[in-house]
Amino acid sequence: MHLASKAFIEEICPTPSHYKKKKASKSTEQDDEEYDFEEEDDLLDDEVAWLASLVDEVAAPEDKEIDDEMDFNAGDLLGKVLALINQVQASPQAKVFFATMCHEEGLTPLELIKWIRTHWGSMYDLINHMLTNHAAVDKFCLLADASPKVPNLKKKKYSDFAIAHGEWQLLQLVHEVLCETRDAQATFASESHPTVWRTIPMLEYLQQNWETLANIPKFAPVKKGIEKGLEKLHKWYMATDQTDIYFICLALEPSVKLEYAKQKWDKSSYDKGLAALKKAFDSYYVPPALLPSQPRSSTAGSLVKPKGFAVSFIQAAVRGHVESEHAGRNARQELLDYLCSPLDPSVEDPILWWGHHQTQYLTLAKIARDYLAIQGSSVPSEHTFSGGGLMDTKAQNQLSQETFEALQILKSCYKDGLIKVEEEVAAHERKPFVLIGSD
Repeated sequence: MHLASKAFIEEICPTPSHYKKKKASKSTEQDDEEYDFEEEDDLLDDEVAWLASLVDEVAAPEDKEIDDEMDFNAGDLLGKVLALINQVQASPQAKVFFATMCHEEGLTPLELIKWIRTHWGSMYDLINHMLTNHAAVDKFCLLADASPKVPNLKKKKYSDFAIAHGEWQLLQLVHEVLCETRDAQATFASESHPTVWRTIPMLEYLQQNWETLANIPKFAPVKKGIEKGLEKLHKWYMATDQTDIYFICLALEPSVKLEYAKQKWDKSSYDKGLAALKKAFDSYYVPPALLPSQPRSSTAGSLVKPKGFAVSFIQAAVRGHVESEHAGRNARQELLDYLCSPLDPSVEDPILWWGHHQTQYLTLAKIARDYLAIQGSSVPSEHTFSGGGLMDTKAQNQLSQETFEALQILKSCYKDGLIKVEEEVAAHERKPFVLIGSD
């Protein structure tokens, strides 16, 4: 989805020529139709380099001209927007003047945020702020050059960044298209619930929505961009065939099971997924142990056993029936029972549901613990590492490994609601205050 957004924007706002030359000198042409998992990192690096090349970071000198020239190609609307935001952010005076324009237009001052290349949906948020501040942006570009409160730009004027009416309309269309991927990406950012089972439905739903937008006359100016994004979505959608994880996780969602695949997929794809689920079940399945055979007693005629009087005698009597039951039992009966049971639309946390049903579905619960633990994105793990970085600072570099671990766990418990601050405070306040050393 991230790369689909990149393909869409790149078609709407052409890649700068200097980046194309740089990219051509570093790599040779590759067949875009052939999927390779190892290409993923390269593709992400391309995205970072593409948008980073549009805007260069500049310092913000006090009461001086901003020397760095911010350039953009004619017709490159997004490049112009990014350059304008960078110029405003580079000057404290410009930021104050822009806030003044917001007040004059009756708008709550909303900062023009930069594109943060490591944040999903950041481009959507950037455009959203621009559209919200539409009137203030127009007024700023009109008056900033003549205002003594704003330092002059070198070789450019703020009026060069003015956005025409037609460009605002185009920006609105881009905003609406990116809204689809922004919402989808936010779904995968969950840290407390499984997300990988949503992958296939999410990609199919996004493709359907973008195909609908492409056929609406209103979106004709961005239709080619949508089609480019759909090509990228289709490529990554086909990549899900490389693993059975997605189908198995979807089947392990008690509110969905196989019903989604039955309704949305062709028979061959459905049969392939079901075969993968059965294969996974067989690999986890352990036949139940039979009753232990009756051991010979060291004392003739003694039937006293640790579990009680005559236990082995009773087991011997029913052994034949138990063995006949196991001989005729279907090894996949548990799987069939689960798939044939009614869907449970009330399930919010499938992992919690499997925890409650692990005695009913012994084998499937083991599979669920392994497969549903897989997240649909790296966001949760990245948040964990970021949280560790905030804890392990230069001011706190003497923390022992045990203390650091305990603090991370404590922070996670507070965040997930396992420990409530209100209850901790209330419990502390109820304790009587006692002076140290008093009787």
